[in-house]
Amino acid sequence: MIKTFFLSILLSAIPLALLAQTNIRIHVKNGNNFSINKLDAFDLSQKEFTNLEYQPTLAFRFRKTNVDCYNIRYHSQTKMYSQQIWLDTGNISIEAHIDGDFLIIDTVIHSPFYYEVKNFNKEISRLYQNNDTTALNSYLLSVVEKNIDNPFSIWASFVYVNNNQNYIGNLLIIKNLLDKQGDKFDWFLLKPSLMARLDALSKIEEAMKIVNFDFTDINESRQKIVLKGADYYVLDIWNLGCAPCREQHKEIKSDFNKFAQKNIKLIGISNDITKFPSWKDYLLKHGYTWANYLENYEGKRITQELAIFGFPTYIILDKNEKLVGIYNSLKEVKKKLNVD
Repeated sequence: MIKTFFLSILLSAIPLALLAQTNIRIHVKNGNNFSINKLDAFDLSQKEFTNLEYQPTLAFRFRKTNVDCYNIRYHSQTKMYSQQIWLDTGNISIEAHIDGDFLIIDTVIHSPFYYEVKNFNKEISRLYQNNDTTALNSYLLSVVEKNIDNPFSIWASFVYVNNNQNYIGNLLIIKNLLDKQGDKFDWFLLKPSLMARLDALSKIEEAMKIVNFDFTDINESRQKIVLKGADYYVLDIWNLGCAPCREQHKEIKSDFNKFAQKNIKLIGISNDITKFPSWKDYLLKHGYTWANYLENYEGKRITQELAIFGFPTYIILDKNEKLVGIYNSLKEVKKKLNVD
């Protein structure tokens, strides 16, 4: 009993940092050339934070006992140079440099998982380019199964869900896999969003009834969207902070007549709830004259009901307001509706 008491006293006297499981040493070869003055680093779930004054070589610790994702950011007076990387636990060394506006990771020692994720990204890109959906699904499922005991399974599952958002049967496969984890990774930032997305997609036909939502139009009047007179409707769900959304709006404008000729109506829905003036100015400045609406604070919001976290999201409905498909690029929409 006495031994146990003194052991607990001894353990409580050990600085918490010494109990850290992940020790990261990072060296930036040319940081002085960019007037770097500080570094901050934190895990993706924002449970632990480190802030340090800049030196070419810095060391910091995280109390991690598993693979995790980290944001590493160097700051000058006017710029930020950052990287998001997955790392193992243990004593890890990173060599990096700054190139233009970017922090480039050159080598990572004692963290094989960093290179596994690099290979994952390469393989995903290759399969997307080959348009091999079956092989992509098979690969993603194998990655989820392999990493079922670490949070990278959540990351890979998000890719799988986005690739299969129109295939409920495939979504059930990933849900059954994730159910094996129980609440083990509920602390991970992306887990609640992933499960909400899976749940929303499983009941999307009911949730997608547009009459259930109120919106604000460009005249700041509260409106319901009436779907009438078209063969298909494309709901473009976006926000001002989304660079791909803004780029694809240019494409929508240039191809507007092609959609009109096929009796397809475009309807923009922004979740920039608090930014009405900026939203209106953006539409008027660029001459985007198709129907556009803002979500409202009150009542149901389509982005919440459908657990939409990625933008742009395009939802295609037919003339009977039945769901045709959900896509994340205008290219996919045009292909689905044969808009050349």
